[in-house]
Amino acid sequence: MAHNRYYIVEANDPNLLDINQVIVGEPTTQRYSIDDSQIVVKLHENDHSNYSFLEQYEEFDHEQILIEMNTLEWTSIDLF
Repeated sequence: MAHNRYYIVEANDPNLLDINQVIVGEPTTQRYSIDDSQIVVKLHENDHSNYSFLEQYEEFDHEQILIEMNTLEWTSIDLF
């Protein structure tokens, strides 16, 4: 079964143009951390390519990224 792949990337990553070419949605619709230093990006569901520009980042599945995005770094309200 295919699953979505998510990454948290640095907003100032020099490869951001390449990253924006493979994500779901538009760069302007991506979720930014509270301090705008990081972005959550989602790859297309059937995209299982290994992109060299994402190798330095940890891959998350849907459940894992929801946990990350519910931290104070991503929301001003502590949900846990």
